[in-house]
Amino acid sequence: MGRVLAYRGDLSRSLEQLREGVRIEQECGDRQVAGWLLVDESFVEQRMGCLDEAQAHLKQAVELLDAVPDYLVGIDGRGELGRCYLRQGQLSQALTVLEKCPALIREKD
Repeated sequence: MGRVLAYRGDLSRSLEQLREGVRIEQECGDRQVAGWLLVDESFVEQRMGCLDEAQAHLKQAVELLDAVPDYLVGIDGRGELGRCYLRQGQLSQALTVLEKCPALIREKD
């Protein structure tokens, strides 16, 4: 629902719902769903211009998703992290993250 609200333009309500979802899933110990929600939360944060927060949440999401493992959403999270770095003008960090994605896809295919 958080992403649907974001697509509708209700970013603050979307962010509120996603943060509550992350909190609940972390309390329950569901690392996979928490990782999914963190990726969605960062999606909204990037659109709000909160790039530092988005970057931190994406790093956390990738860690959680790698541990599960959920490589599909983890690779999506890495793509979003690369986009976030690019928007911050951090080209070398973006390239480092994004260049790992094809190898992960081939390895986990």
